[in-house]
Amino acid sequence: MTLAEAEAQTARDKRKIIILAVGTLLLFGAYMSQQLGGPKEQDLSNDLPMGRPVAEVIHTLPIDSEVLEAVADATADQRLIMSGEAVDLVLKHSETMRAANYDALGAINLDARSSAELLSAPAEHRGDALRVRGVLLRLGGAATPDPAVKDRQLGAVELEDGTLTHIAFLREPRDFAIGDFIRLDGLFVQAYNGPGKGGLLTEGALVVGNQLQGSRPSLVGKDHAALAIELREKVKDDTIDHRLEQPFDELWDLMAFARERKDDIDWSTALELDNEQLGVLSNDGTLFRGQPYVLNICQNMGTWVEAAEENGLRIPKVTYGWIGNNTWKDPAPLITFIAPFEAPELQDRKQNRLVSAKGFFLRNHAYNKRDGKSAAIAPVFVLSEIKPFVPPTNHTTTYILIGVVVGTALMILVIFLLVRADSRNSTKLQEELTRRRRERRARAEASPS
Repeated sequence: MTLAEAEAQTARDKRKIIILAVGTLLLFGAYMSQQLGGPKEQDLSNDLPMGRPVAEVIHTLPIDSEVLEAVADATADQRLIMSGEAVDLVLKHSETMRAANYDALGAINLDARSSAELLSAPAEHRGDALRVRGVLLRLGGAATPDPAVKDRQLGAVELEDGTLTHIAFLREPRDFAIGDFIRLDGLFVQAYNGPGKGGLLTEGALVVGNQLQGSRPSLVGKDHAALAIELREKVKDDTIDHRLEQPFDELWDLMAFARERKDDIDWSTALELDNEQLGVLSNDGTLFRGQPYVLNICQNMGTWVEAAEENGLRIPKVTYGWIGNNTWKDPAPLITFIAPFEAPELQDRKQNRLVSAKGFFLRNHAYNKRDGKSAAIAPVFVLSEIKPFVPPTNHTTTYILIGVVVGTALMILVIFLLVRADSRNSTKLQEELTRRRRERRARAEASPS
């Protein structure tokens, strides 16, 4: 090989090495871009309904504690007399109170245990916020000298555990009669020994509030098979053109099962909610009411906690929300849910973007989309469980990335060493060729012409 041929071969090798190095860097860049970019989630926000709940600010006015402190009910004789001044004070104050105010004051449900605590130390609990639920045993009225009160409404209630309590309220109970199951939110005023069941004097806590509300006896979870049959018979689906009210009794029966008897279900055999199942439910959900479903790795589209309606589970707050999935298509790209528990942590969508859940199908609900121009159908589920989904840590990508980085570094080092070695070999070859040329010239000069 002549010097010119060797230099040409070296130049070709350098070009190959440079092209190989550039190709390697391009492949590495494409890999990094794919890993960092990742697949983009489908934007499902346009399928959400119009409007969102706004948190309510609660202001509770203080009450004149001096009047309450003057109540005398330490002895049996004192408990035979109702403290009219304190009762009328609380009756007037009750006009400023709503359920949220009693929640803010930490209202408890009155029962045998809490009633015994009130009667044993009434002075320590004066003004405590209470909720009375039970059967109305007695109704009556009494005129008062206070023009703001006029007639004081009085009654007696038998709680679900058989405990008797006395009540006083401001508004006349036009829609209630003896034997109705009622609720009264109020404040504890005194221990009172007054007429109860059958007109017999019975000692109990006197709770004073604004007005009676309708209530329901406590719920217990029904057998799943019987509940499913009842739901199929009584619950109907919405259509785009025909919308119905959410069924109250059937909803809370299913809520009771989801809360109290969810372990009766073999969740390993429950259907997974996928696009095919959603299509079947959206077409006609009758045969699937009350059936269990598992939701795997879905998007949390919005979750919030609201005060619950008066219910037999005695739940003060429930969780509402919307769930989506990139694999769900029309006609039901989203579902809506209600859960008989509080899950405030899910309100942070950035922190809890993905969720998994278990629940029961109730019905199809029609709603107007956020754009205000179109309507959609969303299946309604009662959830027995919902929790943030944390993807398992997968180190495969990290290992591949480390391998690519180390391999690239080694390749660059090898290319550098090869170029250096090639440069040294080229220099040695050039020196060897020069030495041989000089030797030939010297021999030629030394030989006779």
